[in-house]
Amino acid sequence: GWKPDWAQLEAGLTAAMEPIDIMQARAGDVALFRLAGNPQHLAILTRLDDDRQGMIHAYAPLGAVVSGSSDGLDRV
Repeated sequence: GWKPDWAQLEAGLTAAMEPIDIMQARAGDVALFRLAGNPQHLAILTRLDDDRQGMIHAYAPLGAVVSGSSDGLDRV
């Protein structure tokens, strides 16, 4: 099956965008998520109607792009 090229993903993002501390992130910023220590997933950060931080991202089990709260995510 398909396997992500973690190094290429991170290198491409670093070349195209300026990294910031996640605590400085705002709606419209792109977040890189590490799963099992490797960069594997991207999301666009949003602001929900109730002012909580949210995100838009691809969710493979549904085969869809979804939006929702980012509550419960570790900010590291």
